[in-house]
Amino acid sequence: ATREEEARKVEEGHIESRDRVVVNLKTAGVLMAHLTGFTAINSFGSMQQLEWFSQSPWHTLAVVPVASLFCAVLGGVTERVRNHLAMADGNRDSLEEMWDEQVAEAEDDVMGLVTSFLLVQVLRYAVSGSLPNA
Repeated sequence: ATREEEARKVEEGHIESRDRVVVNLKTAGVLMAHLTGFTAINSFGSMQQLEWFSQSPWHTLAVVPVASLFCAVLGGVTERVRNHLAMADGNRDSLEEMWDEQVAEAEDDVMGLVTSFLLVQVLRYAVSGSLPNA
Protein backbone atom coordinates (compact mmCIF):
# COMPACT_ATOMS: atom_id res chain seq x y z
CA ALA A 1 0.00 0.00 0.00
CA THR A 2 1.15 3.52 -0.69
CA ARG A 3 1.70 6.05 2.08
CA GLU A 4 -1.49 7.85 1.07
CA GLU A 5 -3.56 4.66 1.27
CA GLU A 6 -2.05 3.81 4.64
CA ALA A 7 -2.70 7.34 5.93
CA ARG A 8 -6.31 7.13 4.75
CA LYS A 9 -6.79 3.78 6.52
CA VAL A 10 -5.30 5.22 9.71
CA GLU A 11 -7.60 8.26 9.56
CA GLU A 12 -10.63 6.04 8.98
CA GLY A 13 -9.65 3.89 11.95
CA HIS A 14 -9.04 0.71 9.95
CA ILE A 15 -5.44 0.37 11.05
CA GLU A 16 -3.20 1.91 13.67
CA SER A 17 -0.39 4.21 12.66
CA ARG A 18 2.97 2.52 12.23
CA ASP A 19 4.44 4.62 15.06
CA ARG A 20 1.68 3.49 17.42
CA VAL A 21 2.24 -0.15 16.46
CA VAL A 22 5.97 0.20 17.15
CA VAL A 23 5.35 1.78 20.58
CA ASN A 24 2.83 -0.94 21.48
CA LEU A 25 5.20 -3.67 20.31
CA LYS A 26 8.13 -2.33 22.33
CA THR A 27 5.98 -1.78 25.41
CA ALA A 28 4.56 -5.29 25.29
CA GLY A 29 8.03 -6.72 24.63
CA VAL A 30 9.60 -5.06 27.66
CA LEU A 31 6.67 -5.94 29.91
CA MET A 32 6.60 -9.59 28.85
CA ALA A 33 10.40 -9.86 29.09
CA HIS A 34 10.30 -8.68 32.69
CA LEU A 35 7.39 -10.93 33.62
CA THR A 36 9.13 -13.91 32.05
CA GLY A 37 12.49 -12.97 33.55
CA PHE A 38 11.14 -12.68 37.07
CA THR A 39 9.27 -15.96 36.66
CA ALA A 40 12.48 -17.65 35.54
CA ILE A 41 14.34 -16.08 38.47
CA ASN A 42 11.76 -17.51 40.85
CA SER A 43 11.86 -20.95 39.22
CA PHE A 44 15.61 -21.34 38.94
CA GLY A 45 16.23 -19.57 42.25
CA SER A 46 13.97 -22.16 43.84
CA MET A 47 16.00 -24.86 42.09
CA GLN A 48 19.12 -23.47 43.76
CA GLN A 49 17.39 -24.02 47.12
CA LEU A 50 16.91 -27.75 46.52
CA GLU A 51 18.96 -30.03 48.76
CA TRP A 52 21.54 -31.15 46.17
CA PHE A 53 22.11 -27.71 44.67
CA SER A 54 22.36 -25.98 48.06
CA GLN A 55 25.23 -28.19 49.30
CA SER A 56 27.92 -25.73 48.22
CA PRO A 57 28.45 -22.69 45.98
CA TRP A 58 29.80 -25.00 43.28
CA HIS A 59 26.63 -27.08 43.34
CA THR A 60 24.55 -23.90 43.30
CA LEU A 61 26.53 -22.69 40.28
CA ALA A 62 25.32 -25.77 38.36
CA VAL A 63 21.87 -24.18 38.05
CA VAL A 64 23.24 -21.38 35.84
CA PRO A 65 23.98 -23.57 32.77
CA VAL A 66 20.71 -25.43 33.33
CA ALA A 67 18.81 -22.14 33.21
CA SER A 68 20.81 -20.93 30.22
CA LEU A 69 20.18 -24.15 28.31
CA PHE A 70 16.48 -24.02 29.15
CA CYS A 71 16.20 -20.40 27.92
CA ALA A 72 18.18 -21.20 24.75
CA VAL A 73 16.04 -24.23 23.89
CA LEU A 74 12.82 -22.35 24.59
CA GLY A 75 14.08 -19.43 22.49
CA GLY A 76 14.82 -21.79 19.60
CA VAL A 77 11.33 -23.29 19.79
CA THR A 78 9.64 -19.89 19.88
CA GLU A 79 11.78 -18.70 16.96
CA ARG A 80 10.52 -21.61 14.85
CA VAL A 81 6.93 -20.78 15.82
CA ARG A 82 7.44 -17.09 14.94
CA ASN A 83 8.94 -18.01 11.57
CA HIS A 84 6.04 -20.34 10.84
CA LEU A 85 3.48 -17.67 11.74
CA ALA A 86 5.30 -14.91 9.85
CA MET A 87 5.55 -17.02 6.71
CA ALA A 88 1.93 -18.23 6.83
CA ASP A 89 1.01 -15.83 4.03
CA GLY A 90 4.15 -16.61 2.02
CA ASN A 91 6.12 -13.45 2.81
CA ARG A 92 7.58 -11.64 5.78
CA ASP A 93 6.65 -7.95 6.03
CA SER A 94 8.36 -5.19 7.98
CA LEU A 95 5.99 -5.44 10.95
CA GLU A 96 6.72 -9.15 11.26
CA GLU A 97 10.44 -8.33 11.16
CA MET A 98 9.98 -5.80 13.97
CA TRP A 99 8.00 -8.36 15.95
CA ASP A 100 10.75 -10.95 15.52
CA GLU A 101 13.45 -8.45 16.54
CA GLN A 102 11.50 -7.35 19.62
CA VAL A 103 10.91 -10.92 20.76
CA ALA A 104 14.59 -11.77 20.26
CA GLU A 105 15.52 -8.71 22.34
CA ALA A 106 13.04 -9.78 25.04
CA GLU A 107 14.56 -13.27 25.10
CA ASP A 108 18.00 -11.71 25.58
CA ASP A 109 16.61 -9.64 28.46
CA VAL A 110 15.20 -12.76 30.11
CA MET A 111 18.53 -14.56 29.76
CA GLY A 112 20.36 -11.57 31.25
CA LEU A 113 17.98 -11.21 34.17
CA VAL A 114 18.00 -14.87 35.16
CA THR A 115 21.71 -15.56 34.73
CA SER A 116 22.79 -12.39 36.54
CA PHE A 117 20.47 -13.13 39.46
CA LEU A 118 21.63 -16.74 39.74
CA LEU A 119 25.29 -15.75 39.56
CA VAL A 120 24.82 -13.12 42.27
CA GLN A 121 23.17 -15.78 44.45
CA VAL A 122 26.22 -18.02 43.94
CA LEU A 123 28.61 -15.17 44.78
CA ARG A 124 26.65 -14.26 47.90
CA TYR A 125 26.75 -17.92 48.97
CA ALA A 126 30.50 -18.13 48.33
CA VAL A 127 31.21 -14.95 50.30
CA SER A 128 28.81 -15.40 53.21
CA GLY A 129 28.75 -19.20 53.49
CA SER A 130 24.94 -19.12 53.47
CA LEU A 131 22.68 -19.46 50.43
CA PRO A 132 20.29 -16.48 50.39
CA ASN A 133 16.58 -17.07 49.83
CA ALA A 134 15.47 -16.78 46.22
